[in-house]
Amino acid sequence: MIKELKRLIRLLAIKNKKCRVYSRCRLCGCDIYPKERYYEVDRWYRNRRIIRMCYCNQCVQSKEDVLQEVDTDSMLYGIAWVDSYKHFKKKDYTRYYRRKMADKIDKKE
Repeated sequence: MIKELKRLIRLLAIKNKKCRVYSRCRLCGCDIYPKERYYEVDRWYRNRRIIRMCYCNQCVQSKEDVLQEVDTDSMLYGIAWVDSYKHFKKKDYTRYYRRKMADKIDKKE
C-alpha cells in the first residue's frame, strides 16, 4: 500500500505540458517547439539545486515511461521534492556506473 502511494505521488510530480518557449529533449536532443506537448520533471542536482528535464512525446509516451527513465538514467538523484535528496534508490545503476567509469578514463587522459 505504501509503495503504491509513493509511486502515485511520483507520477503526480511529472507534468505533461504545452511548450511555451523553445526547449530540447533530454533523451534524443530534438527540438520541442512552442505549442507541442512534452513531459517535464524537476530533478535534484548537486548541492540541492534543481534542474528541469524535458522529454518529447516521440521518446516517451506516458508518465510511466518518464518514471522508468528517472529510475534508470545516469543521474544519481531523484525527483525534486518527492524523492529524498540523500537516500534515493534507483532500480538500475548500470548507466550511472558507465558514466562514472567514463569520467575516470577522461581524467586519466
